[in-house]
Amino acid sequence: MKPNVGDFKKYLRQIYHWYAYYHSQYPKGTAVARIVFPYNPYKKYFWSKTIGHGLPLEPVSEAWVEDEFWDFISDDKNSMAHIKAIFEQIKDEGILEKKFDALFN
Repeated sequence: MKPNVGDFKKYLRQIYHWYAYYHSQYPKGTAVARIVFPYNPYKKYFWSKTIGHGLPLEPVSEAWVEDEFWDFISDDKNSMAHIKAIFEQIKDEGILEKKFDALFN
């Protein structure tokens, strides 16, 4: 899904709500919230191709795209390339096709 301008405003509002809720429960706590785009549908830099360059969201400090998110989750580098390679392997080996055939035949 490619977000539109109105979506970015909603995302920023959501981040503010998360912070407000967190700090109402834990006034002395520290929270870090991000909107995540786990997949970049563009062949180029996400923010340059996105309507309005993603404003009002700030890249990295308020929103992560692809490897920024997956590298954090996996504690590894270049995670999206690994994920894509796994999906290619699954496709090439017909793993899902065999599972579906076994289920429905």
